[in-house]
Amino acid sequence: MTPDQRRRRQGRPDNQGTPLVISPLTPTLNAIADKATGILTLTGLPLAAEIVTIDSKVYTWRAAIEAAAAGILTFGANPLDGEIVTIDSKVYTFLDDIAAQTDGLVHIGAAATDSLDNLIAAITLGAGSGTDYGSSMTLHPTVTAAAGAGDTMDATAKTAGVGGNSIVSTTNVTSGSWGAGTLAGGDGAADGDVLIAGDASDSIDNLIAAMTLGAGSGTTYALAMTLHPTVTATAGAGDTMDAEAKTGGEAGNTIVSTEGLTNGSWGATTLAGGSESGAIAAAGILTFGANPLDTEIVTIGSKVYTFLDDISAQTDGLVHIGATASDSLDNLLNAIDLGPGSGTDYGSSMTLHPDVDAAAGAGDTMDVTAEVPGDEGNSIVSTTDVTSGSWGAATLENGADSGGVITQQMTQVRTLFDKDVSDRGGYPVWVAVTPAVATVSQPNDADGDGVVEDKGGLVSGVAVGTSDIVVVFPGSPFVSTEATVE
Repeated sequence: MTPDQRRRRQGRPDNQGTPLVISPLTPTLNAIADKATGILTLTGLPLAAEIVTIDSKVYTWRAAIEAAAAGILTFGANPLDGEIVTIDSKVYTFLDDIAAQTDGLVHIGAAATDSLDNLIAAITLGAGSGTDYGSSMTLHPTVTAAAGAGDTMDATAKTAGVGGNSIVSTTNVTSGSWGAGTLAGGDGAADGDVLIAGDASDSIDNLIAAMTLGAGSGTTYALAMTLHPTVTATAGAGDTMDAEAKTGGEAGNTIVSTEGLTNGSWGATTLAGGSESGAIAAAGILTFGANPLDTEIVTIGSKVYTFLDDISAQTDGLVHIGATASDSLDNLLNAIDLGPGSGTDYGSSMTLHPDVDAAAGAGDTMDVTAEVPGDEGNSIVSTTDVTSGSWGAATLENGADSGGVITQQMTQVRTLFDKDVSDRGGYPVWVAVTPAVATVSQPNDADGDGVVEDKGGLVSGVAVGTSDIVVVFPGSPFVSTEATVE
């Protein structure tokens, strides 16, 4: 091996002055707007009726997703002949003799418990037709019944929900009583109702399913549940839920995240961390082929600008027609941004446009850009009735929550690069001998033993030269790219 070959294997230039050749490549990066996030932590089970609020939607914890109204009828002794029990609109009459066999007749048994059994059979059309209750009996349309503890009968609405709470439950049986004049406890699952599970982790899973319309509709969350419009959720570490705004950008930082939990909390009262970095603002171009005519208008978003020869009224929205189309456009963009010319070029009562900025474009054009990057800017109206004027589209366009490559030419271009030099041997310590290559030094510890003594590995550095540097926004870290080391 020659000395020059040895130097090259060690990553040093040879004696003939051959430098390390760095060929910077143009890296790529998808610039993505950051989405606001938040973490909900449960330290125990949520309690019934406690809530979690995410944006405008409220989730309510329930012990049961749907509950049927119910009531208990108690007999202290046998009913007397002719006494009645009323359930909803149906009347049951206790008789010693039910030979008439008509609907509603119930035979008085040997004891109170027997009479209750006969009533239950009559309600459900169980055994005993013609002997324990009239053979013409019809099934109770809204309630079912079963034997309760002791001499009681449990009546339950057939349909779960609050409607069952209006079912009448009365009696004139001397020794009989209902717990209330109607069935009670009916609870219908509404949009937002979430089942309290056996532990905190499963309760979190139920909430996530409710937000995303996952598995469990009608069992772990209300059948009526609607998809959360602005936030999605996934299980986090431990008994936590990670909530994330569906749309990237700063707007997500205003999404409310609150709770009324005894055993839980959010990290903050709103989601946080949303950033517009990388989002693309919607834009549009207004072109004038000639000066606008008196009273012709330009509409941007909800705001209307009216061109006039005389703006003495000085009201909001008035723009003076200039000497040329270019002057009129200048007056309009100053009106939009509250630039110079208040009272002369546009009405003194003009208010700043709430949603867009404007700037002079090429020729007789005006460039309008949404103030908030993201696809929501694509809904900003851009229309005009100016005879010689036109927009590129009826709304601003090309706004996006995540953009493509953003390339910026720097004054002194530097490209961060990485190169695997494990096949070269020696420590990867490189010293530049040309202005086109910066000093590179990165000792390698490939086996992770904490001792920098391993040969080969990855070398990183900064190449200086004419190339494009891809960054998310000025000030962001450089993006790694491969360099060719020869």
